[in-house]
Amino acid sequence: MERIERAADVVRVDVAGRVEPSSAWALLAAEHDHLVWSDRSTAPDDAVSFIGLPRSAADVLPWSGTGPGALEALCSTLRERLPAVRSRRLGWWGWIGYELGAAAAGVETAPSDEPAAAFLLTLRGVEFDHAAGRATVLALAADRPWAEATAARLSGLRPSPVLEAPRAAAAWRLEREDYLDRIAACLDAIRRGDAYQLCLTDRVTVRADRPYVDGDVLRRLRATDRSEHAGVLRFGDRSLVSASPERFLRVELDGRASTRPIKGTRPRGSDAEEDRRLAEELRTDEKERAENLMIVDLMRNDLSRVSEVGSVEVERLFEVERLASVHHLVSTVASRLTGDAISAIAALFPAGSMTGAPKRSAMQHLARLEGGPRGAYSGAWGRIAGDGSLDLAVVIRSALLHGDTAVVGAGGGITALSRPEAEWDEVRLKAAPMLRALGAATD
Repeated sequence: MERIERAADVVRVDVAGRVEPSSAWALLAAEHDHLVWSDRSTAPDDAVSFIGLPRSAADVLPWSGTGPGALEALCSTLRERLPAVRSRRLGWWGWIGYELGAAAAGVETAPSDEPAAAFLLTLRGVEFDHAAGRATVLALAADRPWAEATAARLSGLRPSPVLEAPRAAAAWRLEREDYLDRIAACLDAIRRGDAYQLCLTDRVTVRADRPYVDGDVLRRLRATDRSEHAGVLRFGDRSLVSASPERFLRVELDGRASTRPIKGTRPRGSDAEEDRRLAEELRTDEKERAENLMIVDLMRNDLSRVSEVGSVEVERLFEVERLASVHHLVSTVASRLTGDAISAIAALFPAGSMTGAPKRSAMQHLARLEGGPRGAYSGAWGRIAGDGSLDLAVVIRSALLHGDTAVVGAGGGITALSRPEAEWDEVRLKAAPMLRALGAATD
């Protein structure tokens, strides 16, 4: 990789007129094999979307390392190669697969044919300020000619149509009776005292009658399932498409860290009265509150390993968050870090909401029960910015695309109070929006 001076200056060139991120993506994605689209058009704060590009092939980081030290080695590599740039968007964008976290905990998992992790050092890109209706091209000072040329190309760009979903067929790894059997095994483990919560997951493989177009999958998905952590990460012939509602880890410039675990789900109601009833049912449900509290305690413990003594606090507990297709029960845990943002990744990964508790014991049981790898699903994806901030989401409500094939994960937390049939229904409810975007039936 070309050496980049520390604290490199960033040039900003405004695009004349209004341009939609989807139109810019269609233009740039037709020319590049590696790029990212972070869609924050509905975010409650920092509503700025971003399309980022690496400067060269040297800024593409596939990670195939495995074993107990692989996650720490990845974090070290990301830290060493990240230049300091005055931007919240420019920097690393990528995903970390679940198996790296399991290996770091000494848990053996099934082999996966997906990349263990994949990152792009995006030091060129376009910001879309949704409140101001303005697009701005960003680049290092040395790349001003590229920034000016790109701004000119985007000016006046017409909206691009979204393709209809292909016809597709979906096959679950664990069908209903198999999944119910695994729930029974989880309940046995809980009764024995081996764990007190287990996040049991399943995977569905979708095959279509034509190759998927990643940007169109996201556009179909966000029409019904919008999220502040939505986006596409294209890494060669694979693309991660996500509408994740769950924050894994955010770190601000002042060292404040926060995580927002989700535990507890209900469908949206068919009318306002039913919707309020379901939200209140979720907020007061004994099983859902206990499940959420267990993971809050786990995340407090994980954060305490890299935070100032006495700084870890639960800022919000048992909040009902309304999304297009579901209600979620969400809590927020925050602290002040003692080290940099990247140092916190290894301490928290994978998210406790995707493992259960105690974390290592839960992962060991799940590795035996789930019948295969999770891959990118239940890992983390997002940005590690050159200004020292970080924002990663849990990889849920997501699909990994490869040609005409997509894989989608879904799961739920099993506790002593779980009702197996309800857990089965919840898994299908969570997967349904993505399956519809992929063109697969959800019955």
